[in-house]
Amino acid sequence: MDMRVLVTGANGFVGKNLIGRLSTMPGLSIVATDLHGDFSGDKAECITYLKGDLSDPEFMDSLRNLFSFDAIVHLAAVLPQNEDAKTGSTVMNFNFNTTYLLLEIARICKSRFLFPSTALIYGSENRAPFTEEMTPAPENSYALSKHMSEELIRLYAQKYDLSSAIFRIGVLYGAGQKGNMFIPSMVEKILKGEEFSMTGGEQVRDFIYVTDLVDLLSKALGEKSDVNGTFNAGSGTAQSIKDAALLIESAAGRKGLLNIGALPYRENEIWNYCLDNKKACAAFDWKPQVSLQEGLRRTVEAAESQTGK
Repeated sequence: MDMRVLVTGANGFVGKNLIGRLSTMPGLSIVATDLHGDFSGDKAECITYLKGDLSDPEFMDSLRNLFSFDAIVHLAAVLPQNEDAKTGSTVMNFNFNTTYLLLEIARICKSRFLFPSTALIYGSENRAPFTEEMTPAPENSYALSKHMSEELIRLYAQKYDLSSAIFRIGVLYGAGQKGNMFIPSMVEKILKGEEFSMTGGEQVRDFIYVTDLVDLLSKALGEKSDVNGTFNAGSGTAQSIKDAALLIESAAGRKGLLNIGALPYRENEIWNYCLDNKKACAAFDWKPQVSLQEGLRRTVEAAESQTGK
């Protein structure tokens, strides 16, 4: 399989994991881009790394002039920490405009376009388990930017016969994940021996381990590269936030650090966040392999190895 793949957001959590997998596939060369620093994943001869801003027309012109791509995986996105007007504007401008610029490259190169979206676009109006046929009801700027990008991709697919697949991802987690999301922040605090305050944890979430998502994306680039459409990327099951917290506590072997119920629930909380993944399983001959218990064990073990605890 001789093909060149562009992966944006290369230094992100999914980016490093996906590039690590793709670099083992024979005949495949990877052009990896990110806004921040050098490539922090495993180096391989098949990887060309370019640091640059996808919203910069000059950088995008250089990408188009230097390479022709058989496929593009657009992982780069701005994920907001709050919902003020300035942040919302940044999220909308970057996430939507970069998708447009990359779609133009895909149109010119006749590239296959893979787009990791988010299950947050279903919002609280839809009833779980969420199916791809439901009407999106995004409730924040990030989900809205993903929904608008999805619509743009569908337009290009219809107008230019662009091969594309959109994946609405559940709550992604796994070994090496950083940031202030629930699982990595809890793992970090528990391993430091610090108290972790949380809500009552009754919210139900569909957790998907990173290697399961990478399996799906790899299939969409490989033997299932002729499959187009919109697909839910989740485990197909859901567990409560409280259950996940207790599994992390057990995996870390640290008791008495969870302060369950210390924080109030958010306004407009989505209580039942579960994805129907049957369409993706059938179309890509795919099935998630890592249970939440096993995935959290791996996540805690990796964090322990990094901290030396």
